Amino acid sequence: MSHTHNHGSSSGSSSMAMFFTFDASPSILFKDWVPASPFDYFLVFFTMAGMGIIVEALGYLRPRVPAKIGNSRPKDSLSEKWWSPSTFPWKRSVAKFALRLLEVGGSYLLMLAAMSFDVVVVVSVILGLAIGHAVFLPVTRRPGEFVSATAASHGC
Repeated sequence: MSHTHNHGSSSGSSSMAMFFTFDASPSILFKDWVPASPFDYFLVFFTMAGMGIIVEALGYLRPRVPAKIGNSRPKDSLSEKWWSPSTFPWKRSVAKFALRLLEVGGSYLLMLAAMSFDVVVVVSVILGLAIGHAVFLPVTRRPGEFVSATAASHGC
């Protein structure tokens, strides 16, 4: 009873590196996104780092969605009655859901990019997340206050 793990590869070997490398990597996130020149790697570095910063920013913004969204209209307008927070109490939940969706989606894309095992990509993802964390951490807590990662991720 023989079982092979070929999965469509005619030679039986995978083209994806399973170790960190400085060689030209396979595609990053998209089939045609294969960095070949130093300029390509420059763009990859700043794209991945920027995505890391954005993911951390989304994590910062989500628990800070205002309790009342859309109260800038005059109180006597018909639209104020229709779009008031008491009429639609779920607006805040929808906004928080959208931010969480973007945060998790961005995190997953960063993880997939890092799985290219290209050192430049992995370093840029780590630096982007670290920079974003350093930028947004001081504004998420008071000096001397300890917040666990679990509590922070749930907006506590």
